[in-house]
Amino acid sequence: MSFHQSEQKQAASYAKSLLLQQSESAVIDQWLESWVVLVRKNNSKDNQPELFLIHTQSLHVMLDSLSSNSLKYLLGRLIKVYDLTWSGTFSPIVFDSSLSLMTELIDETFSLIQLFTPSEFTSLLAYLQGASINPNSGIFSYIWKIEKNSRFFRSADFFLRNKALHYLLHLNAESGYHHTIKDFKKILNFIKEDNTDILNTLRHYKVKNHQGCYQFIHYLFSEFMETGFNRTKQCILWLDNAAGRTPKKPWMDKLSTIQQEFTEDELRKITQWILTNEQLKRESATGWSDQIYARFYKSSEWYGQMKKAKPVQ
Repeated sequence: MSFHQSEQKQAASYAKSLLLQQSESAVIDQWLESWVVLVRKNNSKDNQPELFLIHTQSLHVMLDSLSSNSLKYLLGRLIKVYDLTWSGTFSPIVFDSSLSLMTELIDETFSLIQLFTPSEFTSLLAYLQGASINPNSGIFSYIWKIEKNSRFFRSADFFLRNKALHYLLHLNAESGYHHTIKDFKKILNFIKEDNTDILNTLRHYKVKNHQGCYQFIHYLFSEFMETGFNRTKQCILWLDNAAGRTPKKPWMDKLSTIQQEFTEDELRKITQWILTNEQLKRESATGWSDQIYARFYKSSEWYGQMKKAKPVQ
């Protein structure tokens, strides 16, 4: 199945979950198809911005006439197309004017939408599977905004929570490069000790680019989570909190908490794994510095230095 066919199938499933008539979703689909055609033309002539502007204005005219669920469908599709545009799926060259117009459309559509129900939010996450998760598209920022407005994790039942967590973990794994684990840590904060199938997923969790920081996270979850998920999560938060040249109070406070959860031998084993795998500070495929692993490494160095330091007499 081609990408275009797969995307059409996913979009149709998303529209169905929102109980949209085919005629309602078709209007939005046709507009987006025309937008993608403009992007693919990759025309650098002077009239390129005007073409995008004219096309954008045609959607502005439609917005007020769209139903609540049509707006939710439009928002999901805009977010995904915006992400795919950033990744170069439609064209290797993208104009700033088209990206800024798309951002404005997303923001305006947001302002017209009320709450997503728990099932609608889960359907949105299902539809977003297959997005490129480009860090420039801010796709997780949009997801978290919808979640916060809809209070999904406060209102959803156990089944929908678990489905959403699986989708979120998969989206995070698909990112081409992880400049931060902010979104991953946010996902972890929504996981509870009784989410046994999610915890099992974490024990085997790997990301698409096999980045060093996630190689360590995989080691940590597979080796140390049997005695508690929360303590393993807290260990990640501590290791990722190294800032500056010397330990600061927030780092020391987190260490104090960690030392109540892990034995000295366990912490030695964890930090030694990080220090031994120093090569993971640089991502092998791109040669880019893995700043997340660098923070893990710095925390491990600080911990080792503290253990070696002699107490003041």
